[in-house]
Formats: sequence, structure tokens, C-alpha cells
Amino acid sequence: PAPPVLVHAVIENPRGSTRRVRYDAASGRFEPTSVAFPWPLPAHYGYIPATLAVDGAALDIVVPDGGVLPAGAVIVARPVGVLYRADGDHKIVALRADGGTAHPAVHELAALPAEREALARWHAAFRPEVAISGWGDAAAARRTIAAAQAAWAAARP
Repeated sequence: PAPPVLVHAVIENPRGSTRRVRYDAASGRFEPTSVAFPWPLPAHYGYIPATLAVDGAALDIVVPDGGVLPAGAVIVARPVGVLYRADGDHKIVALRADGGTAHPAVHELAALPAEREALARWHAAFRPEVAISGWGDAAAARRTIAAAQAAWAAARP
């Protein structure tokens, strides 16, 4: 793709998941963890490769599109916004750009109020100790991705 306008999203937890799955680099597999979600995920959840977020891991991405995806699926996604968290561990919100989106004409998160509300409710139930500090538009998402890509490049030996 053409980051930060289009990015690869590696899906760890498909929409509807009830238990957290994480990629284990040592084994090269996606492994279930002991973490249970408060209710099924309202979006596909994963990360953007070749990025580094403030938590020391790849930048997280949520894709509130339908469709069935397995853990480990790699899709092309189009960032439409960003969920800002008080702890700085922000989440990019994107839509599928590989033909699987239900929202082909949407370019901004503001056009998806129901999806935004579902993400906010789910986040508040899963991580009540970490407040959502706001929402950003597609341009803010692209800036966040570019910064995380630069951090990843700077951290490489």
C-alpha cells in the first residue's frame, strides 16, 4: 500500500472475538491469551507492521467493518480516524480498502457515529482505567501513523 494513506493491518483479534489473541514472534504463531473481553469485539483489532507506538509495540488498528477474517489475516486498510487514549496508546480507526468494506464512500470517522460509539462503549468496558481523551480525523490518523513509522525506523539498528 501507500502508507500512511493505505496501510497493512495484521488482524490479531477478528470482529466478534471474546478472548484476546496475540502474535508470538518467537513461535511465529497467533496464540490465545488468558484475557477475556467483556463482550464480543465490535471491530477487527490488530496492528500496523513497521510502526512503533508509545507502549513499545506496533501501532494498534481497529477496523469496524464486517466480514469474516481469521487471526493472522493481513488486509489493506484506509485510516479514517484515531481514538486518542489518555495513556498515549492511541488506536487508528480504519476501513478495509481491499474491497471488503461496507463504507466505500466514507473517508472520515465522523461519518460513522454508530461505529465510533460502539468502539467507545467497548473500550470503556474493557479498559475502564484508561480514558478516551478524544477522537481525531483521517489527517490526524495519517500523522500518527507517520510518527509511529519514524519511531520504528529510528529504533532499528
